[in-house]
Amino acid sequence: MRQKSLLDMRYVSVVVSLAAMAVVSTAWANPPAAASGGAAALGPSGAPVNLLIFSDFQCPFCASTAGPLRKLAELYPGKIRIVFRHSPLSIHPNAPLAHQAALAAADQGKFWEMHDLLFADQAHLDRASLVARAEKLGLDMSRFTADLDSGRWEPALSEDMAEAKALGVNATPTIFINGKTLVGGQTAASLSRIVNQALGSSVVVPDEVTPPAPGQLTPVTVNVGSAPVWGPDDAPVTIVAFSDFQCPFCARSVETLHQIRKAYPESVRIAFKNFPLSMHREALLAAQAGQAAAAQNKFWEMHDRLFASQHALKREDLPQIARAAGLDVQRFESDLDSGKFRNTVESDLTEGQSLGVDGTPVFFINGRRLAGASPFADFDRMIRDELSSPRRSLETAGKDKHTADPAFTLGPATAPVSIVWFSDLTSPLTPKAAEIMQALRKQYGDRLQLIFRNSPLTELRPRALQVHRAALAAGAAGRFWEMHDLIVQHPGAWDDDALAEYGAKSGASRDAVQAAVRGAAFDAQIEADLADARRRDIRGTPVFFVNGKRIDGIQSLSLFVSYIDAELATAAAEAK
Repeated sequence: MRQKSLLDMRYVSVVVSLAAMAVVSTAWANPPAAASGGAAALGPSGAPVNLLIFSDFQCPFCASTAGPLRKLAELYPGKIRIVFRHSPLSIHPNAPLAHQAALAAADQGKFWEMHDLLFADQAHLDRASLVARAEKLGLDMSRFTADLDSGRWEPALSEDMAEAKALGVNATPTIFINGKTLVGGQTAASLSRIVNQALGSSVVVPDEVTPPAPGQLTPVTVNVGSAPVWGPDDAPVTIVAFSDFQCPFCARSVETLHQIRKAYPESVRIAFKNFPLSMHREALLAAQAGQAAAAQNKFWEMHDRLFASQHALKREDLPQIARAAGLDVQRFESDLDSGKFRNTVESDLTEGQSLGVDGTPVFFINGRRLAGASPFADFDRMIRDELSSPRRSLETAGKDKHTADPAFTLGPATAPVSIVWFSDLTSPLTPKAAEIMQALRKQYGDRLQLIFRNSPLTELRPRALQVHRAALAAGAAGRFWEMHDLIVQHPGAWDDDALAEYGAKSGASRDAVQAAVRGAAFDAQIEADLADARRRDIRGTPVFFVNGKRIDGIQSLSLFVSYIDAELATAAAEAK
């Protein structure tokens, strides 16, 4: 991911919230860190394919690529060497210390184990959490903490960062495969295509069974509002772009947008939202300049000229750009210097962040997310899909509260808002999802009903089916939520005896739970939920429906609150 940017994510079709927290298998082993730059490598030095990855432990798209890299190592044993380089981004305040912790662990032969733990919980990268991880790995703690506190590994970190800069890396992950560059989160399928080309191989790798990243494959609501728009208001396809005038990858997308305009003059409208990145010093002012041009109905002329002048976007450069765009320069300068458009820009930023945007460019095509400087073909495919396939209504999900089994719900059926939660109890994301749901229940009380649905990803987790059987057995005794919490609180401890013990502690029958785990009494119920998940195009977990409005993966509490508050406001208005 870019420094505050998604950047050039050419292969974003299935990067995911689940993969974003994936723990890379410890089968990767722990080769010692290389002497130079604190790199760590997997695979033989003489491998015909060399993969160099510049990564950031706080970047979710780096985490999403960890699992696919592990898959790649498994698919091409002895044929690929993967080298890790440290590239913490300035927008991630906890990343530098996390990278130093990884280097300190590497010095004790535990780089990849620390790598896995850091990506498994990116929300907790403070010093205390790093120390806890080191303790979990059995590191020499006095040595580890001394390294961390002394800054011993800062020079190695700086060396990798300097190398990244020299190679033109300003986004993470950036991957070089035998010289070919990929930027952004990758799937095993996208990576294997490049490796196959290098090897002359034909290994077929389907994309992972994982949920889409927020908004990527499933639509979210993006309001055009007062944003500058090109194209007819009644166009069946709307593209909302979150962009930064100083971002080179956004500039690369300008020509693509022109291609779209030419190909779909009546079918597509394009709206522009400002997302100036903090690392781009002139971006905030340039965004306001764009708004000042919009006030003179010259936004798109200014849009193109700002992107064409990225090398010169200081205050003194802007009047000349405005003049070339045909603006009244005196009015432009007056508007610009007044600061009257700053609130508009900041409002766009806030909206983008609520939608999971943390870099540029990001496009929402009828609410479906496409990130990075993607080629016209990627847009064309999604536009044609929208034009040929009427959007499936998600509102039917809001009706679930009327038919939900009370054993698997919290809150009254009369609640104005329901959240249908498709969950795999063995997913590493489930504890965080449960934390969010508990916070919402506490905040909204009886105004909210929570409905649990079984979605075990048995392809990924062999114990998922048995764990869900145990939970349903407890649910039959009216103890589902107690059992749910015990399962979530003991990650990985899910053998038959442990599940039976949790059943007893939950207040259900130990014997009934044990029998359920080893039998198939609840499989029909689980399959019914899975069939429902398939109908909704759910590929992974967690997935939530807030009165039918879909949210994929682990999102901020504020996003859920915004959805719920909107539904409550609608319900209140309808009641009048």
